[in-house]
Amino acid sequence: VLGGRTVSEARFRQLADRKNELYRASLASLTADHVLPGALVLLEEARGLGLRLAAASASRNAAEVLRRLGLDACFEVLVDGNAGESAMRRSVDGKPAEGRSAERSRTDAGEPDVDATARGGVPLHRFLRAAARLGQAPRNCVVFEDAAGPIAEAGNFGMKTVGLGCPR
Repeated sequence: VLGGRTVSEARFRQLADRKNELYRASLASLTADHVLPGALVLLEEARGLGLRLAAASASRNAAEVLRRLGLDACFEVLVDGNAGESAMRRSVDGKPAEGRSAERSRTDAGEPDVDATARGGVPLHRFLRAAARLGQAPRNCVVFEDAAGPIAEAGNFGMKTVGLGCPR
């Protein structure tokens, strides 16, 4: 995008903020008509079966996108790009957990330790945070994703995955 040019951190932040402003302006035209065919039916049927649903996105605009698509009510939990590292480093009682370190990154059963962040450990990947907020072990979760990297990450966490879109 920058054609090999380097920019200062301040300029990079300015450009990123401008990009986000343009993206947010483009959301004004987003409606329920933009939901992929069958997506709403799938979400409604899943909820009807008693499945607990979370949306996990790196985007800071995920809540607005879901709202504009009319899908926000389908999800019990949203984990998005607005939860910065400082918000993640809190103990269960909500007090800052600075100076604490995670005792281990995996449970005795070998699964990712979803409580590590509460003890002040490294912030968890959004998929693991979503699983934790649903009270589910990663092995009990299914991730629907349209990008290869996050599909691989979810698989590494022991989650089942469903790839969306055209294979490449």
